[in-house]
Amino acid sequence: MSSPPSLTVERHGGEVTALASRQPGGILPSTGRSDQYQILGELASGSAAPPNEAPGDRNLDEPGLPDRGTPMTTGRRHDLDALRGFAMLLGIGLHVALAFFPNIWPVQDRSATIDGLYDELFHAVHGFRMPLFFLLSGFFTTMLWRRRGLRALLWHRVRRIVLPLAIVLIVLVPLAIMLIEHAFAPITGAIDGENVLLTVAVRDGGFRLMWLDNLGHLWFLWFLVWFGAGFAVVAFAIERLHFRRRLLRTDGWLRWLMWSMVPLTLLGQWLMGDRGELPVFGPDTSLGFVPLPHVLGYYALFFAFGALLYDRPNRNGSLLVDSLGRRWRVILPVAIVIVFPLGLALTFAEPNRSWVLASAAQGAYTWSMSIGLIGLFRSVFSRERRGVRYLSDASYWMYLAHIPLVIGAQILVRDWNIAPIFKFGLICVAVGTLLLFSYQRFVRYTPIGTLLNGSRTRPADPIVVASRQ
Repeated sequence: MSSPPSLTVERHGGEVTALASRQPGGILPSTGRSDQYQILGELASGSAAPPNEAPGDRNLDEPGLPDRGTPMTTGRRHDLDALRGFAMLLGIGLHVALAFFPNIWPVQDRSATIDGLYDELFHAVHGFRMPLFFLLSGFFTTMLWRRRGLRALLWHRVRRIVLPLAIVLIVLVPLAIMLIEHAFAPITGAIDGENVLLTVAVRDGGFRLMWLDNLGHLWFLWFLVWFGAGFAVVAFAIERLHFRRRLLRTDGWLRWLMWSMVPLTLLGQWLMGDRGELPVFGPDTSLGFVPLPHVLGYYALFFAFGALLYDRPNRNGSLLVDSLGRRWRVILPVAIVIVFPLGLALTFAEPNRSWVLASAAQGAYTWSMSIGLIGLFRSVFSRERRGVRYLSDASYWMYLAHIPLVIGAQILVRDWNIAPIFKFGLICVAVGTLLLFSYQRFVRYTPIGTLLNGSRTRPADPIVVASRQ
């Protein structure tokens, strides 16, 4: 039997760093029980908390809890956490833009036109935002499993995903429905081929929309429930059944499996828009409780890529996530200036459209933006910045709560006779300010904030502290 890898634990101020020689294992948790790993277990459980860190301060989403038997450094993965928050906040701007070009959004501005820039803005964001989000979700899901185990992962997903989904559906969605009624823009028909059941009832001379089988902007949480369940099945098989354990321990095989997700997503993109019959840029939208299979499968590939990316080494032994997108200065400009316009032209070209080429261009845009942004955020946000971290924490609440505010603001300004760029900017600033205020005042240090992001300790008032001294 081989001896366990050497390990040292170092303290640097309030940070604990664990250094270990690399051992094979891929996504498998360690079963070693050496005294050295027992020390790490105490650090993970909080019984040997580092200096200046109160118990319970750590968030399960943070990479501050050591893996079981893998090389790691404690501390939050600031770059990917900031990128995840950025993807959430982009969704608010995307929904604001929907009022400024013709589509099924319930509020249409008087200046809505296809000749503006807002449809291009929508396609540019929609083309990569949710694939990138699910990629990062897969990464953090594997991280949480490796650091806390399957039971903690499932409980974490119930608290952070299932409960917020249920609460927002009950509390905020009815408010959004009332605002849509006020907008006098009943929605009928289908969204990207999905049958959205809407009942329009006449009540008090107005329209009452009752959404059935429609999750609205919360569909992504429902997808995370599906992916969490699928991940749990795989994790259980690995932990309990030791299914093909030697094969799964081979980093080369897992790296090949991870990269195989890329061409498979091109096939998924080809299935969108009823295989080009209804040309769309980016993935279809699945709003029902029973997801569209091709949409669920498409996003599952990005989730799987992110799950396999965690702790995946390069051929030279360094972590792949620390080099992915390192040429972002080239990747992002090429994606925005060349690949995106090409994808739009191929997607909406008439009459000689090639959906295969359009799907390939869209897939290239999605992956180049996702990988490029990972490299950019690692370069800029690898160290903690308090403002960025605050926005990352706030982004979850802001996205969950933004729809009623966005629709209300769009109704308020839709008939104003001013340039749409000022309306767009005004809505973004006003809604963002209100959401940040509500987060700080009513969420961050309350049970709502604990539910969404984990417990936070309110900073002591310096005047009160000084007076006590």
